[in-house]
Amino acid sequence: MDSATFIKIVGDFFESWLKSVALRIDKGEIRITEPYSYPTVLRVSESPSHYIAELLGSTDTPPFHQDYKLQRPKSPEKCENTTSFFNPGFDVGPEQKSCIQFPDSIQYRAFVGLALCTEFDKATFEKKVNFAVSNVKLMPPDAEIPLSIPTSVNYILFRHVDLIRADSFRVLFRTISTAFVCVGYIVDRKAK
Repeated sequence: MDSATFIKIVGDFFESWLKSVALRIDKGEIRITEPYSYPTVLRVSESPSHYIAELLGSTDTPPFHQDYKLQRPKSPEKCENTTSFFNPGFDVGPEQKSCIQFPDSIQYRAFVGLALCTEFDKATFEKKVNFAVSNVKLMPPDAEIPLSIPTSVNYILFRHVDLIRADSFRVLFRTISTAFVCVGYIVDRKAK
């Protein structure tokens, strides 16, 4: 699969999904009691091993209008590795120990409604920001970073996942609203 195909497939899927959710809200099949919004941007990145798609932006306009389209990139951003794409702050290598350990033969995983951080990150965040991290947390005592994605992973879905990192001076926080990672099957383009 090339990056243009990935952008088209994922963009079409998310637009269709958002339209179906909007129609179900409009019909009363889904009840929303709080203010809500829709993403407006499809962010796409390519690492040496994966394609990554993330929904960003916000609009109150429901996507069931005919002209609703996600803003799509012409080409993906390049990132050193999939782990660096997600972790807030400075780049990290995939060899660092993280809160989640993936088995070697993982096919598909979904992570929903989590806050991922190390014990140090949690303590620093709660001290400096004075706000408790209350979501489900996975914090092995020897973890160095919130999330590491090895090249052996085929597919991952993130939905409402918070990543927290801290060093001695900064607290870094990132929310992944919706993101999808898939194996890139990147072909040697010179061989074509």
